[in-house]
Amino acid sequence: MAKLQEGFNRILDMAHRDPQSFFNALLRPAALSQLPASIKNPLTSILKESLALSLHSVFLTACLISLVGMVVAFFLGRERLSG
Repeated sequence: MAKLQEGFNRILDMAHRDPQSFFNALLRPAALSQLPASIKNPLTSILKESLALSLHSVFLTACLISLVGMVVAFFLGRERLSG
């Protein structure tokens, strides 16, 4: 039990020090295969959900910026650039 707690503390420490590397390491199939199923199943669902939510917010932000750009372009009108 102490060994499990030590391993868990080491994982938490890695997640706090460098979360991006921790996230990338957990997405590798070799790393996931070494985890027990009781940890792997909830962890992968959390990782997938967080990735989907982050992509969702990025997509919505890009749509909003594109919409604002189209409205601004519509109201600018047509002007000749060459004199």
